Amino acid sequence: MAQQQKVNHYLLYGVDESHNYQENIHVTINGLGLTYTRTLSLLTSIDLSGNNLSGELSEQITRLVGLEVLNLSRNHISGQIPDSISELHELLSLDLSGNRLSGPIPQSITSLTFLGNLNVSNNNLSGKIPSANQMSTFNASSFAGNPGLCGDPLAVKCGKGSNNGDDNYPDGGRKADEDDNSNGFVDNWFYMSIGVGFAVGLLLPYLVFAMKRSWGGVYFAFVDGTAYRLSSEKMQAAMRRRTREKH
Repeated sequence: MAQQQKVNHYLLYGVDESHNYQENIHVTINGLGLTYTRTLSLLTSIDLSGNNLSGELSEQITRLVGLEVLNLSRNHISGQIPDSISELHELLSLDLSGNRLSGPIPQSITSLTFLGNLNVSNNNLSGKIPSANQMSTFNASSFAGNPGLCGDPLAVKCGKGSNNGDDNYPDGGRKADEDDNSNGFVDNWFYMSIGVGFAVGLLLPYLVFAMKRSWGGVYFAFVDGTAYRLSSEKMQAAMRRRTREKH
């Protein structure tokens, strides 16, 4: 049985579906060549990739309900992907890669059942990747370059057993940050205490001797006497060893 071609009913031209112009157009979307044999109403697309666009991704674009291809890759678009992205029911391809998008991928995107190509790589997205419906068919390259994303198809697993929403973030990510901060705090105190101890040990005797010179004489006499006793004991031990070797 031949598969019936999906028709975009939003922008059909002519009196009815049987009186459309017999035209065709070939379009390449992310390396995939598609040939449309009906009127151009069957293909509505926006490709503004590789420009210098900036600002947040406007929800106004989601009002273009007949849109099938949306490519805004390699720009400077910021903000979050709007929940209203689900209004683009006819969308076949969505490419938002290489921008500055942040926040989670909205769960509403799972309602785009015709979506066959998705690329949100190289942004600053975070949270758990939606996995329902067609979202489970995309590979890891569609989501790569987002350190805050977790869950299939990425190898980064989301945290578990959390009551504060941390299970929607990479496992151990927040704990690792806290551990790093804690270790850095301990290290700073450790090195600071060494420096203070060294300074006190070096300066305290000097201050004491400066205030009480007689103590300085006693101290140095004690040091000299200790050094003399140690050297004498060492010499006596050496003489006893030589005596034993002769016998």
